[in-house]
Amino acid sequence: MKRIGLILLGMLMAGAVSAEVKKIKGTGYLVVHDRQADQPFTRVSVQQSITLYISQGKTEGITVEADDNIIPYIKTEIKNGQLNIFLDPEVIIRGYTAMNVSVSMPVITDINVAAAGRLEGSSPFTVNKLEIVASGAGSVKLEVKGSEVDVEASGAARLELKGEVEQFDLEMSSAATLKGWELRVKNCDAEISGAAKAEVSISGQLEAEISSAGILIYDGNPRITKQNVTGRGTLVKRR
Repeated sequence: MKRIGLILLGMLMAGAVSAEVKKIKGTGYLVVHDRQADQPFTRVSVQQSITLYISQGKTEGITVEADDNIIPYIKTEIKNGQLNIFLDPEVIIRGYTAMNVSVSMPVITDINVAAAGRLEGSSPFTVNKLEIVASGAGSVKLEVKGSEVDVEASGAARLELKGEVEQFDLEMSSAATLKGWELRVKNCDAEISGAAKAEVSISGQLEAEISSAGILIYDGNPRITKQNVTGRGTLVKRR
């Protein structure tokens, strides 16, 4: 009897938790809301199937576009200089027409994309140093020009980068991919593992560590100062 009582209690608790989560399907009626940026930010984070469009502007601005019954659940919170964009954890979105956030910002230093979040640059960005972290099924599409860009990609993350960068540091694992033929890099320090694959154009110096089934394909004629390829890893020049 005691065991049956515990099972029933567990079922009641699970049902209570499930009841607290709303399941929402978009109405198909799109609305656009401007939201106030109550403090400056130089870092952005997006996740949960939301698409973030960023542009470089003179001031910070935030605009949200979504179905009218979904837009209240798209959260845009600024904390410690970082704009966090995510869905209210108490809802499950079953279907939607759009979940888009457009952001303008004068300076960007950090990008974090996770859990099927998407980030696209609406305009080229000029940066001093930019760190990009992409995980899960997150994707990043961006044009950038600057001194240094650091990329860390894992899971099934997808990146498409173009522009001009002096120093490009790349760390990729799992099944992450980078398309970077239009990213002109002077010096590159790459660490590729798992089944990750990267494509990049390099003119100056290349340091590469490739392991497992990782692949790095490079364009140009860089001076290879470090080359450590193990397992079924591949380091090859573009044909």
